[in-house]
Amino acid sequence: MRRIAVSVLLVALFVSLVGFVVHRRIGGHTQPEIVADAESTTDADDETDVEAQTDTDTPTDTVTAAETVEPTPVADPVVPEPIADPVPVAAPEATDEPVTDPVPQPVVDPAPEVVEPARPSVLLDRPLRVIATHWEAATPILLADQGGGLERVGLRQELRVAHTAAEIEEALARGGAEEGGADLAIVPLSTWVASYEHLAALETEAFFVAAWSRGSQAFVASPSLRAADHVPTDVTIASPASAAETLTLALLLSELGADPQRMRFAQPEEPGPSFAAIERESPESTLRSSGRVPWISTADASRLSPWVVLAPRAFVRDHQPVLVAWSEAWLAALTLLSRDVPASARTIAAIEGAPPLIEVLRRLAQIEMVPLSAQAELAGLAGPTAITIESLFRRTWALHRALGLIDGPVPETSPIATGTIATLVRRTPPASTPPVPFRAPTDVRVLASAPLAASPEVALERLAFLAGVFPRSRVRVESRPSRLTQGLSDSAHERFAIDPARLEVVTGHPSAMRVLAAD
Repeated sequence: MRRIAVSVLLVALFVSLVGFVVHRRIGGHTQPEIVADAESTTDADDETDVEAQTDTDTPTDTVTAAETVEPTPVADPVVPEPIADPVPVAAPEATDEPVTDPVPQPVVDPAPEVVEPARPSVLLDRPLRVIATHWEAATPILLADQGGGLERVGLRQELRVAHTAAEIEEALARGGAEEGGADLAIVPLSTWVASYEHLAALETEAFFVAAWSRGSQAFVASPSLRAADHVPTDVTIASPASAAETLTLALLLSELGADPQRMRFAQPEEPGPSFAAIERESPESTLRSSGRVPWISTADASRLSPWVVLAPRAFVRDHQPVLVAWSEAWLAALTLLSRDVPASARTIAAIEGAPPLIEVLRRLAQIEMVPLSAQAELAGLAGPTAITIESLFRRTWALHRALGLIDGPVPETSPIATGTIATLVRRTPPASTPPVPFRAPTDVRVLASAPLAASPEVALERLAFLAGVFPRSRVRVESRPSRLTQGLSDSAHERFAIDPARLEVVTGHPSAMRVLAAD
């Protein structure tokens, strides 16, 4: 019986251990309870074993206890749910169409950030005040002002037109800081020279060339003078001595052989052989030319009468950035003017006080603007040339002194300020263009004649002046064979870059230099 009891206990213990192991593997969260049951079962088994060993006289009770002991029920193992197989994805149906790569979508860049343009620094804390003698000579800078070109470079401008040299002198004397004054003046070179001594304290300087007269000034002569072989030494000019066109005519006559000290100025209606100068825009042009016939105009002598832009030396020295910006705006507007003259004329005519549109168009046709490349030549910055502003200034000064309009000698310091043009040339070097080949005129009509000077140097200077002033004409030198004319053409080319095709040396008498008309 004892063996039976021990076997029953061992079976019960084994079943308990199996239930514990299964329960732990399947539901680990009940581990503490299973351990506790196992311990209690083990203690009970020990107590039963002890009782069986000490109570050997009552085997029946031992068997009864064994029969009545029930094993600890084992919880059914939790069967985990089966994991479902993934749903198969249907394969795409086969088609006969070719397989193409997907079209890439364009990448759209984000909208760029709008950056406000930097405002130009203000170059002058007040308006730049400009005065001019003629509307047409100031056209480019008026266009620049109307189109915002000056504002873009940090300048404001006030420009007015005056009709007398006295108004120009008064404005420059006041200065641009004062209402009614001026910082800059746009005037004919002859007007500037005549006023130079009046404004000696200002030491005015020319820093820019505005334009050339190309037909706006006409010179007429009595029929007998026009038919003459040369200009007489004594001449009468029936025009006001102070007028710019009169002084231009006097300069030309002096280079053609007239003696400035023996020139006489008379009223237009005075009888007798005489020359006269006409500004073609003048309403009195018909009356002033009464009894005279056309002779030469600045359409022929298109490098005789320039408008220059001048300022007091102190302003040139202290405000160089202003002058550079102003000149740069002028040259930029000059491009617009050359592209569409009628539109530019309409802009000028719309300004208060400007001439009517048809008058503006007519005046613009009688002047020639000066691009940057020509500015450099006139300033003496582009190699040898026959005509520079300084050479014209010195010749005009000598004439005015001989006429008694000024008293002193030519200024020791050159009044031509080249710094502005030099700066512009460094910033934007002008494109080099090949010279246009000279076309010999078929008309051999003589426009003007000048005596051939006895001095080779004087003869060379006069030849260069006439060839430069009449850029479309051929100059013929007539002389008997002599050392004077030998090498004259070569010297003119070497020193003044005059095209040899424009010079002709022939044997003739009397000796003279003759300007032939252009076609």
